[in-house]
This record gives sequence, structure tokens and C-alpha cells, in this order.
Amino acid sequence: MEEATVHIKTLNKELKKQGEKKCCTCLSVKKLSDFYYRPGSARHAICKSCTLKYYHEKWKTKTSEEKALRRAKYRSWYDKLRSEIIKEYGGSCVCCGEEQVEFLSVDHINGGGTKHRKTLGGGTAFFKWLRDNNYPKNEYRLLCMNCNWARGRYGYCPHEKEKNA
Repeated sequence: MEEATVHIKTLNKELKKQGEKKCCTCLSVKKLSDFYYRPGSARHAICKSCTLKYYHEKWKTKTSEEKALRRAKYRSWYDKLRSEIIKEYGGSCVCCGEEQVEFLSVDHINGGGTKHRKTLGGGTAFFKWLRDNNYPKNEYRLLCMNCNWARGRYGYCPHEKEKNA
């Protein structure tokens, strides 16, 4: 094992007690939250910004065919995960009954969706979180975009007024 690696490991044990860690690439001391977490393991040795730089550079070297294949695989995976979620939450808007999958979205029943998604990191993290948490039905429901938007904007959906009239 190289002497520098041994030094960083020893230093990181001390820094961890303070909630910090040293990146093996840029050698900066950063907060633990600046390092990706491996479930069931420890934090990555390379900070988030160095990891992102690496992958951005790696992406630039790919051919357009490789990029298109990667995007197609991701889209397929995303569509499958979204279909699973829609099926688990009943397959239609609980307010108006809309079944067109392109219009359906997951609603946080008690609000706070933006805040929750930000804590998860955005992107597909919310869908993965729903799956990993066994699709909690008491906190989330399926709404079409119109019903979801109306609830967020006006605090109610026009369908509710029609039903109660």
C-alpha cells in the first residue's frame, strides 16, 4: 500500500470524528455530505465534485452511438419503474379516474413534495425511494397532472366541487 494512501486513511479516521473527510483526488478536506454514500458500506473515497468531473469527461469520449444506447437503456429502465409505480398505486387518478399513463403523477397527500424530492436528490430518486419503501399508500396517491396541479395551486381540485355540488 502506498504511503500517501495510508496517510489519507489515517487522516480520514480523525476527520470522520469531526464530520469531515479528505478526497483522494483533489486532496481537499470536505464535509461527509460532500461524498456519495454506499448503502451498507462507507462513503466513497472521491468527493462528489471530483466524481462528477470524472463522469463528465468520460461522457465526452463516448461516440454518439454509445450515448444513444445508454439513453435508450435508461429510458427503458425508467419506463419500467414508472409503470411499476403506476400499477402499485391503482393505475388511475383517484380524483377523476384518468387512466392515460402519460398524464399520471404521484402526489404527496399531505403536501411537501418539493421538499421531500430535494432531500432525496432529484431525478429518479423519488421513484426509487417509493419502491424501496414498499410503495407507502397512506402518504402518496396517483393523480393526473390536472388534478395534482389544481390541488397545488388552489388547494382543491374542481372535480371535488362537482362531486359535492
